[in-house]
Amino acid sequence: MLDKPSDRTIVLVRLIDPGFSALATGFKWGALAWIGYCASDAVRYLAGQQTEATISIVLDFLTKTGSGTTTGVSLVTAVLATFYGLKERQLRSRKVEHLQGRVRELESKLDVNRTTSGLTPQGRTNPKDQ
Repeated sequence: MLDKPSDRTIVLVRLIDPGFSALATGFKWGALAWIGYCASDAVRYLAGQQTEATISIVLDFLTKTGSGTTTGVSLVTAVLATFYGLKERQLRSRKVEHLQGRVRELESKLDVNRTTSGLTPQGRTNPKDQ
């Protein structure tokens, strides 16, 4: 069983947590900026070369296939991606519900006066708040 955290531990957690949050956010946006920079560099390198013919061949194949293969593949991919997304959402919701009791217990040990956020056990917005 966990002992009651000391005041020093609470202060340390409250000081460190925002720093790691800012670091994670900075890393995410920095990675997106780097990807954008690399993509623009690649486009700049290929500009004016024989890419126009290649792009038009690919676009012709994707839009003018007589058998409808492209349309069929696109629709199947879209349906599969939708079902995958829905299943992942369901799994995440179940996992949040499974873990929320332990999180609530640990948070109340850290701060006895902590109040609930009003979220449902699945982590969704309370219907009264909508």
